[in-house]
Amino acid sequence: MFPQEVYHKRREQLMQILGKGVVILPGYAERKLSNDTNYKFRQQTEIIYYSGFPEPDTIVVIESDGEKILYYLFVKKRDPAKEIYDGKGYGTEGSVEVFNADFAYTLDELEDQLIPILKKYEKIFFQHGENPDIDKIVFKSIAKAVNSKDRVGKGPVNLINPI
Repeated sequence: MFPQEVYHKRREQLMQILGKGVVILPGYAERKLSNDTNYKFRQQTEIIYYSGFPEPDTIVVIESDGEKILYYLFVKKRDPAKEIYDGKGYGTEGSVEVFNADFAYTLDELEDQLIPILKKYEKIFFQHGENPDIDKIVFKSIAKAVNSKDRVGKGPVNLINPI
């Protein structure tokens, strides 16, 4: 893992290229090999490149209004019973403390937190197809943001695959 300044600079460079909008990068889910064994997990490349966050079922959201860039991490809830076998997870606290997220939420909060973010921008950069469960939530959030936006002003218009 690089120092967090490296990831911050990468996010800034990305948003300078893409301009105003929201980038949504979903991570991979864990996959079962057998009843009690998972495949060795490897995080989605863009998640590692822009955040360094190594855990499964992670979503990175980066928003830029042209002046300020905000970085969100959506992560799984910590599960003390599972941590006995898999090791301690970062959770929302570690997402802020270790990975310098401006905001960190659990995956359960994704839809509620994503809709207000999406309503502010016309361009949404979403790398879909990586995690079907996350795709459903994000597309549902986009639809709700479109349907709830004001008659005039911003709101999701363009869905673009950033990669």
